[in-house]
Amino acid sequence: MKMTHKRILMLNYEYPPLGVDYFIDKGSIRNKEYVSKYGLQRLAKGFFDLIVISFWQKFSARPIHVFGGLGLLLGISGAMLGGFMGMERLFFGKSLSDRPLFLLAVLMVIIGVQFVVSGILADIMLKVYYGQNQRKNYLIERVVE
Repeated sequence: MKMTHKRILMLNYEYPPLGVDYFIDKGSIRNKEYVSKYGLQRLAKGFFDLIVISFWQKFSARPIHVFGGLGLLLGISGAMLGGFMGMERLFFGKSLSDRPLFLLAVLMVIIGVQFVVSGILADIMLKVYYGQNQRKNYLIERVVE
């Protein structure tokens, strides 16, 4: 058994630094069996990190493409669903008040409009940011004269 000598300076606000001597018996330390920390959870987190980085690189300079696309998808889907239910109301006399699908259609249209407006506002904010700071959101590879 090896004995190791360590010296620690204990820093405290109330007392001056005190030197403390202690010994560690190396023979009594048992190391735990190695367990890999790389598993499915870490693999999934890495995959999602790659998706976020890829998404950020593609759409950080043009948020209207993301928000506008989602907004149009939701808005058109909601309008089609609402139109279908309106046709059922007109031609078959089905009530809209007892069907939650109609509320879903209205909600989809409203959220779609909000997404489009958010995309427009984000695009305006990017243009103001790059305009004020005179920064460019692109790199010039070479200048051809």
